[in-house]
Amino acid sequence: MTQNPAPPPAPLRLPVPQDQAVFQQLSTDFYPWTEVVTELEAREKHNLTGVLDVQQQGRWARFVWVRGQLRGGMAASGSDVTLGDAMRGLPRAQVSLVQTEPLVAEVLWESRKTLPQRLNVAWPEVQTLLMREHFQGALISGPHCSFWEGGRVMTGTLPQTGAPCFTLASSNRLNREVLLRVWSTLIQATHRIAPRFDETWKQVSMQLSTRFPVLDPFASEIRVSRGQLTVEEEVPMQELRPAMLEAYRYCLQKLNLRLSEIAVGDLRDTPDWAAAGLEKL
Repeated sequence: MTQNPAPPPAPLRLPVPQDQAVFQQLSTDFYPWTEVVTELEAREKHNLTGVLDVQQQGRWARFVWVRGQLRGGMAASGSDVTLGDAMRGLPRAQVSLVQTEPLVAEVLWESRKTLPQRLNVAWPEVQTLLMREHFQGALISGPHCSFWEGGRVMTGTLPQTGAPCFTLASSNRLNREVLLRVWSTLIQATHRIAPRFDETWKQVSMQLSTRFPVLDPFASEIRVSRGQLTVEEEVPMQELRPAMLEAYRYCLQKLNLRLSEIAVGDLRDTPDWAAAGLEKL
């Protein structure tokens, strides 16, 4: 006898930090789906990273974008769902769109079918453990959920004292090692054709240090010497990525160089190049 396949597991729907909400719980009776789609399409062109939550009574769907690319959608049943499915199945829904950091969006998407791991210590002892392990992912405790990178809290709400804690580790598509490899290769290649790059980097770092403290040359958290990039482990990814992009952009301007003139082999054609933000430079 042929058995029916087991239904997919119910997805885990982590709470989304609301500090960058675009709109919250708007009724499609008053903000129609056509307007929602128009808003999404416009934001996709500007590298939307965020979450669209759709809810109608007990049914819901969630869609996640990272840097303008739709990772996918999931339904309360555990099945994958398209935006068209949600529009047809939830015609009178309440919709919320929240922009997030790329790591947060990745964790929200990756964790949908992952079981949290319980830790053997409670809060705040957990914090020491996560800092030591440079934890990256989500920390869950009852209704509280926070997102971590490099052992530091990015956003979210922290557990109550003595509360049991669970973690969901991230396999972030652009991890620290990949990001540093891309930038190290690019800076070495730039230094080869522009020997003044080191000195220019120091000047630019000083100018930008008020906006990006990790660039402060006196702190030496990010250093360039003889074309070699060195980054301290304590520098979090959410600060490292934008600081590197802005500093390098200014260096190119001062050296009167174009990114297309830098020979980096096949690196420019890889997903890592785009994920580092260099396709927009």
